[in-house]
Amino acid sequence: MSDTYLSIENMWKAYGDTKVLHSVSLDVQKGEFLALLGPSGCGKTTLLRMISGLLQPNGGMLKLNGKTITDVPANRRGIGLVFQNYALFPHMSVAENVGYGLRMRKVAKTEIAANVKEALDLVKLTHLGERMPSELSGGQQQRVALARALAIKPQLLLLDEPLSNLDAVLRTSVRAELLELHNRTGLTTIMVTHDQAEAMTLADRIVVLNNGHVLQHDAPQAIYEQPQHAFVSTFVGSPPASLLEVTRRVDGGYRLEDTNWDAGSHLSQKLAEIKRRKYHLGLRPEELSFSAEGALASLPCAIRTVEYLGAERLVHVDVGTQKLIVRLGRSDTLPSTPGHIYLQTLPPIFDTEDGRRLG
Repeated sequence: MSDTYLSIENMWKAYGDTKVLHSVSLDVQKGEFLALLGPSGCGKTTLLRMISGLLQPNGGMLKLNGKTITDVPANRRGIGLVFQNYALFPHMSVAENVGYGLRMRKVAKTEIAANVKEALDLVKLTHLGERMPSELSGGQQQRVALARALAIKPQLLLLDEPLSNLDAVLRTSVRAELLELHNRTGLTTIMVTHDQAEAMTLADRIVVLNNGHVLQHDAPQAIYEQPQHAFVSTFVGSPPASLLEVTRRVDGGYRLEDTNWDAGSHLSQKLAEIKRRKYHLGLRPEELSFSAEGALASLPCAIRTVEYLGAERLVHVDVGTQKLIVRLGRSDTLPSTPGHIYLQTLPPIFDTEDGRRLG
């Protein structure tokens, strides 16, 4: 028996002749925390709004817990939604805000009171029920919005950039609280974010979108270590991977722009099997190191700048006109410029035209 709880089948959205979301098909498991990750304008919020019922798709089908809900109005889907700006009513107390959705559903007062208390308990705000939103911190307002979504006992919880209005320090602590809440409730959750750190730390699975297309959906570790598209490689990571363009010579050797390059036996064999004229190598900062001149497969480079981050340094280098980043530990020696960098592992190889992973 399938554990699929939410099924998205070939859903797409267009405004006039402009397609903002191309045919998307995804299965979400019961109790799963799914992150929709991508830059602004990639289609992730459009997809979330179609799931919630606030936006109608041009085509496709949506099923929740075995029932087709594609044409079901938003207020009858049993879905909790937390907006980016929280959307709290300023003239209502915390408790009144949390109970709003229940009042709209004509729930009995005694049941409303019990559900509001339970929801506030879940987000650890029981003692602030009589406060007004203006008397709360940003983190507390975010938790009130969560409690309001939880009070209706939703079948599905949707979070639209829930941490984006918080400062960096508060975002980290609230992120931990959000994960703890998910683990306690076991509620199937879908979150939209452009912050890859949020997606990596919170989600069981990440869906990476760009230009309205799903490029990869997988566990965080697989997204990071086995990117299936050049965009995924250069979007996920802190800092993300850099792309290095390599050209195959007519004699079977390789060059970096105008410089011949010995790619080493293992990488040369892998490149030769793919049989392309040009390749992009996805190079992560931690998989590069400085090496002695003449070391096998080393890349000649010029050091541009060094970022000191306490426990590590990020060294920005030029390989010809191409830019890479090398991560150094606190005790690692920074060579004089110009230097040479070495590929510690075989990198992923991408098509220079469509970005697909090759080999």
